[in-house]
Amino acid sequence: MKKLAIIFSVGLLSCTEAGNTLNTKDTKDTLQLPLMTPQVPPGERTNPIDAFYQKYLPPTLIEYIQKEHPSWSLPNQNLWYPELFKKYKTDNTLVNYVSGDFDGNRHKDYALLIDQGNRILSVVAFLYDGSAFKTINLTQIPDAENEKITYLLKLYKPGQYSISDPDLSPTDSKIVNFKFAAIGIGRFKELYDGANDVFYWEENELKSCLIEH
Repeated sequence: MKKLAIIFSVGLLSCTEAGNTLNTKDTKDTLQLPLMTPQVPPGERTNPIDAFYQKYLPPTLIEYIQKEHPSWSLPNQNLWYPELFKKYKTDNTLVNYVSGDFDGNRHKDYALLIDQGNRILSVVAFLYDGSAFKTINLTQIPDAENEKITYLLKLYKPGQYSISDPDLSPTDSKIVNFKFAAIGIGRFKELYDGANDVFYWEENELKSCLIEH
């Protein structure tokens, strides 16, 4: 696993292995929503895995995180714009949580945007083999400090997708085939133009490439 680095600028790269920095092209767009003030008191940045998240996460995953990563916590809901947090909230997903069989072993896996302490926000996959979890750090995202988090996770279904990378050579494939569910990481389309960095299972590891919103 390559050492992660916090992202201060983002560029376009071709498909890469998990553990590289987030690979998303961003162009700030005109705000479309009456978004609330971004100020967040330092003491309200994170929560333990409280009752709200316990409705989504299975007890086995909660126990695993608390045991293996006791310093980790989930960002408080108030770190996102409430309009966007609610818009992307469903019965099965949140802006910082998706689940699916990411590695094709017929067991449900999970991905979360987690505060790992020391102001480090990371997207982490938890792969389940039927008896135990394996932690895979996918990428770090910039710490918003006193501003709102503008990143979210998106679940991609199996299928073919067009790669959004102008640096591909004429001989490079512009199509990627997701055999299993994949983990998308990007910024809210209501705030930014650009592409999502999508992590998908291939050759027994999670790789990534850029896919348009």
